[in-house]
Amino acid sequence: MAKSISRARHSLLAFVFHLAVFLADLYFFNWVYFHVPHAKDHPFGRLTKFTFLTNIGHLVHLVLFGLSTIESAQEVLLRRVPAGEKTLIDTLFGVSFVLSTIIGILFWALFFYNRELILPVAFESVYPASLNLYQHGVVAVLVWIKMILWRHEYDTQRQHEVRRMGIICGGYVAMTVVVFFASGSHIYPFMKEFSTSFLALFYFVAFLVALGVNELGRWMNRQLWRTSSLTRTIDRKKKK
Repeated sequence: MAKSISRARHSLLAFVFHLAVFLADLYFFNWVYFHVPHAKDHPFGRLTKFTFLTNIGHLVHLVLFGLSTIESAQEVLLRRVPAGEKTLIDTLFGVSFVLSTIIGILFWALFFYNRELILPVAFESVYPASLNLYQHGVVAVLVWIKMILWRHEYDTQRQHEVRRMGIICGGYVAMTVVVFFASGSHIYPFMKEFSTSFLALFYFVAFLVALGVNELGRWMNRQLWRTSSLTRTIDRKKKK
């Protein structure tokens, strides 16, 4: 009985946390989509905003916590979650962990080196500090908190994750190329400072960093939840 009550409280805590983060994500995402202006003469119009890795990462984060809210509600009300839904959430978690961490590292590294390369001072009037801090800092912190508080399963086949990262990185690079040829300008100011070969090297290094961050996530998850995994294994053996 006590174990059942404890599990119910844990599920309720998860629901409250996920819902609060989802609503915060929704608030700032609405701010980005409707209040941050875009170049009206750009061939992609308002969708230009989703050429920025920060906004893509924010969108993944929003979907992750939206689904996690639904999952937590199912655990509270039904005490069960479909396996397919859990797998999808774990996959999105892995992607969001990498994206939010990479975005934070790259953004703040460039920002403190020379902010004009990533977020010129002139943009502060349309892209306030609170939105900047949320997208480039808080989003990552919330994913790390989620990892600490709730267990997530990484793919047992590491090559699947490498392939997934390759598809995501390759897709983003392809999009930056399309945007450049369609509009005649790079997505980020710092890109115009790089030659084509150096930009290719930059993307390759970013891909390696993404793989490294993914491995960091796998390792942290394993260290944080190794005891609970061992306990479940022992319990299963006892039942046999």
